[in-house]
Amino acid sequence: MLLGDIWKGKRAMRSLYNEYVIFRIDGGTQVQGFCFVLQPESDPVAFDALAYYAKLTPNKQLAADLRRELQDIVDRENDVDEGLAAAYGDVRQ
Repeated sequence: MLLGDIWKGKRAMRSLYNEYVIFRIDGGTQVQGFCFVLQPESDPVAFDALAYYAKLTPNKQLAADLRRELQDIVDRENDVDEGLAAAYGDVRQ
């Protein structure tokens, strides 16, 4: 068993493995070395990690871009919540 395995019933999912191949958009070359893909729309820890990265990075443009993307996620979630509340009543209490 690999360190970090998560057991779900009888099936183990490795927590860190090569699931993605990443290419640079500006040249098409494959990125070498360790990369880690985050999906903040479905993973609250990824959301928090990107918010913290935006806070710490000295790259002001990257920080602004990350904050904008994270705010877009929040806005989309609020739209869904408001739509559900309109259809079924407010259940967010």
